[in-house]
Amino acid sequence: MAVRTALNRLRKPDPWYGCEYTLNPYGGCEFSCPYCYSLASRWGARYRARASLDAFSRGSQPGGGEAKIFIKGNLISLLRREIRSKPKGVVFLGSATDPYQPCEDRFHLTRRCLQLLKESGWPLEVGTKSDLVLRDLDVLSEISSEGFCYIFITITTLDRELARLFEPRAPGPDRRLEVVEALSEQGIPVCVCMIPVFPGLTDEEELIAEVAEAARDHGADRFLAGALTLPGEVRERFLKLIEARFPDLLPLYQQLYDRKGYPRRDYEDRLMAVVEEVRRRLGLLGELGRGPRYS
Repeated sequence: MAVRTALNRLRKPDPWYGCEYTLNPYGGCEFSCPYCYSLASRWGARYRARASLDAFSRGSQPGGGEAKIFIKGNLISLLRREIRSKPKGVVFLGSATDPYQPCEDRFHLTRRCLQLLKESGWPLEVGTKSDLVLRDLDVLSEISSEGFCYIFITITTLDRELARLFEPRAPGPDRRLEVVEALSEQGIPVCVCMIPVFPGLTDEEELIAEVAEAARDHGADRFLAGALTLPGEVRERFLKLIEARFPDLLPLYQQLYDRKGYPRRDYEDRLMAVVEEVRRRLGLLGELGRGPRYS
């Protein structure tokens, strides 16, 4: 897959992560989580249309079919050129697809991106569900000790069965907590992201606090949580899953979500108030975008 740019410049720093750029080494994701917004056609169409170098199928899409993964074959040469010509800023790896999905073990695009950014002294953040991130402890430790590096580990629930339903191909929550601990022990700052929070399933204060407390106990110093969004056809697909597995909750989802897939503002405001209280009680930090800037 040939791409035109490596770094996507944001109009303004992200309010949660504080990054100025995003970088996604792959198109599509083998984890194929049924709630993932990147599976919506408005995000994924460009991948289907521009597969020119290397595409293969791995895993399975929710509802059947194979997950299409596209390798950005010219990414490294583009990134090398762009980090010389663009203003330096925080780069977030994995904003759309997981940079440590299983194909990374074969192609090493994420590791090569990390090495280039390290050599140029660019600050970076990585978002992942995968324990493959531990393979790159050497590079991440160097970046963290010399500049700025933050790792965001997604843990949506500690319930193994629920995690298996919503994230069937990703490592389980116990393993992800081990990853948090291993990164923290190396001095790499970690934020646990309970994103998304599932209405009626994981949005009680007790359950949010459970994930946050586990994050803290395993070394994370930040905790983020955010409401589920269901853009495009993701809404129909996810609600079919809710209807099949939790039929009593279907009316709640239909009530909370508009046709565009966004939750009601009053629900989201209540959720964010709960998250803020949990963080305060446990002594955890929140959004990086609200703190001091990093260089």
